[in-house]
Amino acid sequence: MLKFCGVLLIILSGSGMGFRAAYNMRLRLEQLKQLKKAFLLLKGEIRYSHQPMNVALQTAAEKMEEPVSGIFRETAGQLEKFDGRLMYDIWCETLKEHREEFMLTNRQMNFLEDIGNTLGYLDKEMQMNHFDLHLEQLNQEIEEEEKNMKDSARLYRCLGVMGSILVTLILV
Repeated sequence: MLKFCGVLLIILSGSGMGFRAAYNMRLRLEQLKQLKKAFLLLKGEIRYSHQPMNVALQTAAEKMEEPVSGIFRETAGQLEKFDGRLMYDIWCETLKEHREEFMLTNRQMNFLEDIGNTLGYLDKEMQMNHFDLHLEQLNQEIEEEEKNMKDSARLYRCLGVMGSILVTLILV
């Protein structure tokens, strides 16, 4: 009976690891889509409302879900303090504080940091051009992630189950 419980725990934990890896991939894709939506909202706020960056970030944050809204809201709050720091420094600091909430890869997080280089720095027209460029890159990242998810999610689940069965066979 004890052996059966051990085998069952190994299979369940290995399967759970595979399913969790597949879930993390799906979550990463959802977060990339949220970021795209957030930057489209921010672009619209900058283009049409002519608000300062902190107000535009706050307005976009109100329409988004966590963790994206948290980054926008906290960045807006830091900008309101007018403590002399650059927008890029505030953006990067906020991203680092919220890093644990995201399932994004290091390359994707570096991409988000790069977006901070142009936020609030250039004139309105140059910001719109940079937003278009970043949104195109984000679209490519989403397409790549969707392709990887189709291929890898099922593989992760199968590897979790099969790997746990293999470990069970080796131990028993």
